[in-house]
Parts: sequence; C-alpha cells; structure tokens
Amino acid sequence: MAGCLSCTEKGNVSPENIKRWTEKLSNVLQSPTPRNRFKSYLTDREFEDGQSLVEFWEMCEIFLKAHERHHDTHRSRKGNLELEAW
Repeated sequence: MAGCLSCTEKGNVSPENIKRWTEKLSNVLQSPTPRNRFKSYLTDREFEDGQSLVEFWEMCEIFLKAHERHHDTHRSRKGNLELEAW
C-alpha cells in the first residue's frame, strides 16, 4: 500500500502514520482515516472484491462491539443483582 498515496494526496498525514499503515493491514483497518483512504484506493482502481471485504470487516466490527456492549451490560446487571442479594 506504500504506493497508493501520491505526494499530492498525503495532505496532513505524517510520515510516521504512513509507515505504520504500511506495516500491517490491521493498522489500516483499525483507524478511520487510513481505512477510508484504503477504500478510496480500492474504489479508484475498481477492486470491488477488496471493497466488499473492507465493508464486511466494518460490519463485523460493528457486530462485535454491539455484542461486547451487550455482555458488559449483562455482567453489570448481574453484578448489581448479586450485590443486592448480599
């Protein structure tokens, strides 16, 4: 992915961020700015399968965060009930 940002497209992206983003795909996917730039890159080059995979990953992240919040809420309620019973 190092070659996907031309000199004019870098804007306010630091060299450190570009280096971090090119080290691991997870560094790109876990942050909105590089993820959006990557999606634009895939769109510009008409890599529809790549776009679909990134969108699938985003949907999985939303699902996992909602699932985690649900479990945190459940644990919190269960803990409060245990305290009340004690």
